[in-house]
Formats: sequence, C-alpha cells, structure tokens
Amino acid sequence: MPLRAAGVVLLLLIHLALGAARWSFITTYDGAEYLQMAQNILSKGSFTYDGANPVVGKPPGFPAILAAYVGLVGSPDGFQHVQMVFLFLTFLLVAATVARVLGPNWAWGLLTALVIVNPLQSLTYNLMSEPAFFFLTSIAIYSTLRLWESGRMRWALAAGAAYGLSAYVRPVNLLWPFALLVVFWLVHRRRWRWAALILVTHILVVAPWLARNAVQFHRFVPMVANWGLLYYMADPNMYQILHAGGVADVMRTSAYNDIVKGECQFNWGPSERFRRAALAGIRADPGGYLRRCVHQSFFAWTFIPGTRGALTSAPYWFLAGRVLMFAFYVVTAVGAYALWRRSPVVPLMLVGYSLVTALVLFPFRTESRYLILPYLWLCPLAVAGLRSWLLSRIRPAGHRWSPRNEQLPPAIGGGA
Repeated sequence: MPLRAAGVVLLLLIHLALGAARWSFITTYDGAEYLQMAQNILSKGSFTYDGANPVVGKPPGFPAILAAYVGLVGSPDGFQHVQMVFLFLTFLLVAATVARVLGPNWAWGLLTALVIVNPLQSLTYNLMSEPAFFFLTSIAIYSTLRLWESGRMRWALAAGAAYGLSAYVRPVNLLWPFALLVVFWLVHRRRWRWAALILVTHILVVAPWLARNAVQFHRFVPMVANWGLLYYMADPNMYQILHAGGVADVMRTSAYNDIVKGECQFNWGPSERFRRAALAGIRADPGGYLRRCVHQSFFAWTFIPGTRGALTSAPYWFLAGRVLMFAFYVVTAVGAYALWRRSPVVPLMLVGYSLVTALVLFPFRTESRYLILPYLWLCPLAVAGLRSWLLSRIRPAGHRWSPRNEQLPPAIGGGA
C-alpha cells in the first residue's frame, strides 16, 4: 500500500509539472464570466452576472467552487493547479475501475499513459467548468460500479449525490440517473431498486436549484435556460431564422459575443425570445435541422477530442485522426464483448453513458471538449480490448483466439 501511494503521488507531481510547463492563464469568454459570477457571489451574496438579474444560462456549481477558492486565497491565481488536481483524480478513478476489472498492472499502465499524454490538457488553459464536472461525474460512475459490486447503499448515496452535484456544474448529467434504471433492470431485474435510490438522491440534490428557478422565473427551468442560444450554435442557418424573427439584428455585427450571447446567458427575456424564435425555425424545417445535427454530431464523434482545428487545417492529419478514432472504437467494441460475458454491467454502463451524453448533446452544438469525458470512460473497455489483442499475439501456435474464450481476473461481478 505505501508503494502504491508513493506511485500515485509521483504521477501527480509529474502531472502538475507537465501542466505547469504548458500553462497559459486565460480568463476570457467563459472564464471571465465564471470569474465575474464568483466575485458577485462573494461581494453581493447572489448568483448574478451584472449584480442585479439572476443568471439563466450558467449553472451555479463552478462559480461557487471558484468563489470558495477566491474567498480562501484572495484571487484566482493558482486555480489552474486545482483544475489539474481535478483532472488527475478523474484519471485515477478511471484507472481504479480498470484495476477492479482487469487488474492493477493494466491500471498503472493506463494511469501513466493518461498523465503523460493528458488528453484533457487544453481544459486547464482557461477557467473552465469541465475539470470539476469530470471529477464529480467520475466519482458518480465509479460509485455506481462499486454499488453493483458490493450492494452497499453508501455507494448508491455517493453516486446519487455526485450525479446531482455534477449537474450543478454542467447539466448534461440530468438524464443519466433515469437511464440507470434501465441499465440495472436489463442486467439484473431485482437490482433496479439500487438505481432508484441513486435517482432519488440525485433528485433531492438538484431540487433546491429547480425550486430557485421556479421562484425566479415562474416556470420549470431544468438548471439553465439558454437553449435558444445552443440551438443557434448548432445550426449554421439559425442566423437567418432568428433574423427573420426579428430577434437577432445585432448578430450581423462583431458585437455578437458581447451583446447577444451575454443577453441570452444572463437575462431571462432575451433568452426566452431567442428560444421561441429558434424553435419556430426548427418547426419550419425539421428535416434540415435534423440533417445538420446528424452531420455535426458525426463530425464531432469521429475526431480526436481537442484536435478538430488542427486536423481540419491539415488534410493528412484529418485522415489520420479519423483512422485513429475508428481503431479506438474497434478496440473498445472488442473489449466490451470480452467483458460482457463476465460482467455485463460494466460495458453496458460505460457505453450507455456515452450514448446518453450523445443524445443530450445531439440537438445542440457538440464541441470536442464535451466528448472527452465519454471517451475517457470508454478507456477501460479499450484497455480490455487491447489486452485481448495482445494475449492473442502470444497464444500457442494453432490456438484460435476470440473474446468468447477470454479469461479475465475476478472483479465486478455480473450477477444474473
């Protein structure tokens, strides 16, 4: 145990050192908005951007975390190290899952690779909510798997609370606890009650903010209410749709980010007009909107996360990126098949989380940074696939290998 702890600390120090070498502190766009909201939480005790109007387009979780840090330290300087720790703990939870499913050696290999390559490095260049969201979601996923393994209710409470807290940071996880009911019922019908406890805990955690929104805006608002802006960002034709609706004349100017986006993020009136005009445009041409969503989703999910700009400007890298992602999906599918025979809940949960995330993001603009967490939690399946392939290379001559006869170490049980 002391040796393992020393190894984790060493990798954390390497992770922080590599992050410091690449660090460039930026507080623009979302980062500047989060910082302003955090300062208003500290100075005015209210979740506002301009000091008066309640925020509608940003959830409160990350501004609250940032406010706690600024209140403790006195400035946002050094918060990048907190973000780096969040990311390392995310890597650690993914590796811990691999350790329980495939054994510690594969877990150490994956953790070392993630620290050196660090696919989440770009998320630490700014004050961004993703590192905290990734950490909380990873706690929830790991706790869910531990619940299935042990049956202890404390893991259900931890998972539900973590899913709820992650929704305060980014509302992407609002639907996944509902989908967990289906996952648990499919694998073991009697265990759906465990998922129900996760769901109830999740609802209890997010309920206070839903009540706040109902009081502030006199209607049901699921965490945030900037859907019109997100519809616009997803659809290249939405400018003409909104302009025809008389909502977005200012979009023709360079003041879009400062005026239109700001108004929709932080004030209810413009956001609501934006949403109504966007939905009217979608209803007018649902087929065209659906085709554009399919195209942009396919484009995002077949890229290496974080490299879209570089690959689109270099045709050879564009092709290489697609090939690498295709290979990743193939290896992940092999690993999922190998694990399915022994513990169906692991591949079903990890693939299910990715699919539900894709479904939630489908109507909106899918940026590559939104997909990094689903990719990261597919890594245990990819490692299982890589393990299966490597073992097939060292089998005795004449031995026919397939995932069906793969032998895996005892870990999270399937329980039929």
